[in-house]
Amino acid sequence: MRSTFLIILALSMGVLVFLVDRAKRRAADPAELAAGWLREPEEHKVTPEMVAGTEALVATEARGFAMLASDGKTYDFDQLVAEKPIVLLFIKEDCPCSVEAQPYFNSLAALHGDRVGFLGVIDGGEAVAREWARRRKATFPLLCDPELRTVKDYRASNSVYVALVSKGGKLEAYWPGFSAPMLEDLNRRLAAATGVEPRPIDTTDAPAEMVSGCPYPE
Repeated sequence: MRSTFLIILALSMGVLVFLVDRAKRRAADPAELAAGWLREPEEHKVTPEMVAGTEALVATEARGFAMLASDGKTYDFDQLVAEKPIVLLFIKEDCPCSVEAQPYFNSLAALHGDRVGFLGVIDGGEAVAREWARRRKATFPLLCDPELRTVKDYRASNSVYVALVSKGGKLEAYWPGFSAPMLEDLNRRLAAATGVEPRPIDTTDAPAEMVSGCPYPE
């Protein structure tokens, strides 16, 4: 009888441990998971079509906007580009790739200070943007784009597209993803645009080849 009880207890404990572990995995912060481009590299490769789509927009007038952001303020495109260059980082709320990319852009924003405006564009309303910024420690405002209007204006098929808009409003460069070389290129361009000597950035663990994030719904 005692041995039967111990066997049942051991099995019960095993089931409990399994259920707790599964619950933890389901509730895990995406920042604790491997990035999508590491788990599913083929699905996150930047295609020639994606490159052609962004290159077609370079040197054109960037699309304007007036959007509410995670800090409760409204940001007007014309006012922003009248003062300085801006960087737009496209974010998808449930995309682990966006989570993994955010620290690199936080670093660039810190490096270039007030000379460049950094803004995220996220596929959600103010509450979503505010919570994402808090949890992911975004150091710059996230523009709320729940209807994907700006996402579509910039033809961003996936998250982690990155647009550099020059002072005055020209789309100077546009990348359909990011990589260590891309971050270094953006860093050099921002230094040149603001008249400062480029300083090195830490690209540790950034992908060697350009990868995109998760796709937005069409």
